[in-house]
Parts: sequence; C-alpha cells; structure tokens
Amino acid sequence: AVLDYEAKNPYSGKLKRTSKPMNLELVPTVDVLSELKAIAKRTQWFFGFAAETDSLKENAKLKFHRKNLDFLFANTVSKDTSTGFGSETNGGWFLCKKHEPMFFDVISKEILAHKLLDHVAKEISKES
Repeated sequence: AVLDYEAKNPYSGKLKRTSKPMNLELVPTVDVLSELKAIAKRTQWFFGFAAETDSLKENAKLKFHRKNLDFLFANTVSKDTSTGFGSETNGGWFLCKKHEPMFFDVISKEILAHKLLDHVAKEISKES
C-alpha cells in the first residue's frame, strides 16, 4: 500500500528520548492512483484498494466514486478481525461500475484474489 502521509521534516538520525512531548507533523503524499488516472488512456482500467477501520461499505463507495475507478476492493483492517495486513485471510466489498457492490466472506487471500480476478476478467471481456 502506498502511504497517505509522510513526515514533513524527516530526521536522519535517532531521536533521543526526552521528558518533553514531541509533535510529528504529517503532510499528504502524492496520490499515485489519481496521478495515474489523470494520464491514462481511455482503454485503461483502474482497480483500487481501500483499507478501512470503520464504515467499510460507505467509505469504499466514496473512494470508488471520488477516484472514478473501474473496480475497488475494500476490507477492514481493525485489529479484531481476520482480515487485513499480516493475515492469511481476507473478505470485504468488491465494487464495479457495471453492477451492485458484492460482499465476499472471509476466505484465504489466494482464493479471494482468484475470485476478484475472475470478476474483473468477466467485466473486461464484456467491453471487448
């Protein structure tokens, strides 16, 4: 996953411990997906991912429309789930311009990847 934010003033060494509070100022990084979409050919399609901690379906729909994507898969990454980073399983919402959002129950990431690719392949073949 691409970073959403980075440190405004990165420190090149080790920060020594003090008793004083420290503030870390973050700035937005380049939105890679939006940058690529802006220079894309009309024949290219875009598949985005959304890692969310709350309001999964609603936030997925917002990102899908805001970035004008062809496909998006959104999953929950909160600590109390069996989905997300470091997990062998995943599940969530798949969004596509051509049909209503589809929910995938938690399954192995490998099987989920194949299912998502199958849906993408079907949609792309319809356009050909």
